[in-house]
Amino acid sequence: MRESTFTTSIGKLLPPTVYKLKLMLPYTAGVADSWYSGPAGDVWVEWKYLKSIPRVVDLVGGQHPIVTRLQQHWLRGRHAEGRRVAVIVGCREGAVILPGIEWMTPMSRDEFRRRVVSRRDAAQWIASQTSATCRHHVR
Repeated sequence: MRESTFTTSIGKLLPPTVYKLKLMLPYTAGVADSWYSGPAGDVWVEWKYLKSIPRVVDLVGGQHPIVTRLQQHWLRGRHAEGRRVAVIVGCREGAVILPGIEWMTPMSRDEFRRRVVSRRDAAQWIASQTSATCRHHVR
C-alpha cells in the first residue's frame, strides 16, 4: 500500500463535519501533508507509511530520516506556536498516531505495535481534534 492510498482510506472514514485539505505544495517544502478543520479547531497531519516495521522506529534519525528535516522544522515550529500537529504512521495493521512532537522519540517495534489503532480509530482521533462533540483520545 502507498501512503496516499492509506491517507485516502482514513479520509473516507471522517465525518462530513470535518473539513479536509490535502496539501500539494511543491515550492513550499516541509508543510504538513493535510489540514483538518472543524468547529473546535484544526490539526495539521504529516502522513507516513511503513511497508514493514523496523526493529527501531526512528522517524528523524539517520542520513535519510522518514520525517524530513524540513518537515521536522515546520512541525516543531507550528507546535511551538500552539498549533495541533501530528505525524500519523500507517502500516498494514492500522496506524500509530504521534501527536505534538512525539514523533521525535524513537520507539521499539514492540512499542509501535502496541500503539497501532484501526483506521477507523485514526479517523475518529482526527475528528476529535476538530469537533467539540467528539473527545476520543487514542494512546
